[in-house]
Amino acid sequence: MQRSIENGMTYINIFVNFLYNDAVQALIDSRATGVSSMDEKEKTVLDAMKGEGKPVRPGDLAKVANMDSKEVSKIIDSLKKKGLVISPKRCYYSPVED
Repeated sequence: MQRSIENGMTYINIFVNFLYNDAVQALIDSRATGVSSMDEKEKTVLDAMKGEGKPVRPGDLAKVANMDSKEVSKIIDSLKKKGLVISPKRCYYSPVED
């Protein structure tokens, strides 16, 4: 019985390690290729931000990208969560430098 439990625990440990390694690799891949996980609107906002060459406000980006400012704000939040945008000062945003 003891041997059966030990074998079962070994399989569980292998499975958990597999899941953990898979999750870590997915995180590394998403960080390395963050742009590939963006939708078209996120790419548009990020490109507009890069085109400005300085920290910008969401309203200014909305005008440049021809989008609604509330939508741009939501997209910026999404880009911040992905680690692609920073806020160097209150209400201003810029892309993370590569």
